[in-house]
Amino acid sequence: MFCFSCKYFNGSPVKKTVDAIKFHHPDEKIVIVDSMSEDKSYYDIFADDEKVHILDDCNPHRVPGAFYQTVKHFPDEPYYINIQDCFIIKKSWQEHIDSDKEFVSVAYFTENNAEPYGIGMDQWNYMEKVFGGTEYNNLAPGQRFNACFGPIYIIKNSLAKKFYDSGVLANMQSTCKLHDEVGERIFGILATYEGYDPMEHNMEGDILSRWTEMECDNMEYYTKIFGSRLGRT
Repeated sequence: MFCFSCKYFNGSPVKKTVDAIKFHHPDEKIVIVDSMSEDKSYYDIFADDEKVHILDDCNPHRVPGAFYQTVKHFPDEPYYINIQDCFIIKKSWQEHIDSDKEFVSVAYFTENNAEPYGIGMDQWNYMEKVFGGTEYNNLAPGQRFNACFGPIYIIKNSLAKKFYDSGVLANMQSTCKLHDEVGERIFGILATYEGYDPMEHNMEGDILSRWTEMECDNMEYYTKIFGSRLGRT
């Protein structure tokens, strides 16, 4: 199952995202979790498509909330492929889906978790809130970690269920872009705790060293459409 959050706007590439999935993975379910879009006219595009499921009026928590809602509503999928509504796959991901790995990141980047080396206090406080009361509540200031770019990843049901049952997904109550970005760090940390460090388990390598390649659409597995190209920031 592919899944992603969608905050629809005029010019959104969501249909391109879905069409690319259907071309390379014609048998997959696709779940779009609407993120409280003011314009929901895009529902009509997929109204007669049995492969596309839209979860409506259930996700005020942006990108992180979309994955939580997907697992909540579809708990028995063998795996979940979490992407973005501006993310166009260019080839089949089946070899990574079929691997015995429970988590594969599309790409990674390395960061410290405290100023002045990386994220700031607002991000740090959000991380503490997300991990608080869960088995993952053992972050240490200055600890280095590898983040999951996007966060875009393939995750098997067994690990998704563990994250869900721990409460950490429910705690990811993103209310702004900053929280979405911290989600990249959080999923990288979670994956690493479970033995799937994104540096070692990824598809496209270190995204910071390949940023220009991504901007020029030279990645192997996907095209990333940036908001600036769509007149959106």
